[in-house]
Amino acid sequence: MGIFNFLKGGCIKPIKERHKNDLTKELLKGDIILHRASSKFIGSLISDFTNSPYSHAEIYIGDGWCVSAEAKGITFSDNLNKSFIDVMRLKEGLTREQRGIVLEKSYQSLAKPYDYLLIVGFPFYGPKSAARRAGDVAYICSELTAWCYKEAGIDLIPGLPEEIEAPADIAKSDKLDWMGSWNKTHKKEDAKLNIRHPIQGKHHWLARIIIKLIKPLTLQAEYEKAVRLKQTKIKEDSKLEK
Repeated sequence: MGIFNFLKGGCIKPIKERHKNDLTKELLKGDIILHRASSKFIGSLISDFTNSPYSHAEIYIGDGWCVSAEAKGITFSDNLNKSFIDVMRLKEGLTREQRGIVLEKSYQSLAKPYDYLLIVGFPFYGPKSAARRAGDVAYICSELTAWCYKEAGIDLIPGLPEEIEAPADIAKSDKLDWMGSWNKTHKKEDAKLNIRHPIQGKHHWLARIIIKLIKPLTLQAEYEKAVRLKQTKIKEDSKLEK
């Protein structure tokens, strides 16, 4: 089979056609994509530390593409057709202006470096020390996602610095609706938000060992307590406003 026939046969499709599937028909620009952890080391580490199914967050920009903070820096990503993901969307929906700002900030962040220091130090940062990192030119995935939304006037986790917001925090945001889960573009009706799914498989063995060793040394308990107190205050304030 010659290369001409290979191309003619449609084995290599234009980007828009290749990315047109049941998932992309559901997505809106500006949606937040949360990746469920697989057996990969870093993903397992993040998921295990944050006691959640999630290891990565990114912003959908259309045609099957996302802007994502990855090991090689902030870049375009088209891994939706290979991943087990959850889709999150602002409850009242992004306004045209808000969506424009989220996308604009995403594009402006392209080619900036990944924040290796933050991903290593994340378990040991409290809210105050994380706040001192504000203005850093490097990002991790959930930090970038939260920052783009904050620039549009949407604080996903009020009172918590973006620098220590994990994908798990975004999944628990009261400002977002869960639109469902998809595995390799196929909707998983039996999946649930914040609950691990059997199809995710076991986490990396080395990640499980490291988590057992470092958890007692981290500020995770203090961090989670601060998040719970803040969320309680937000709910109480909203009741008083009504």
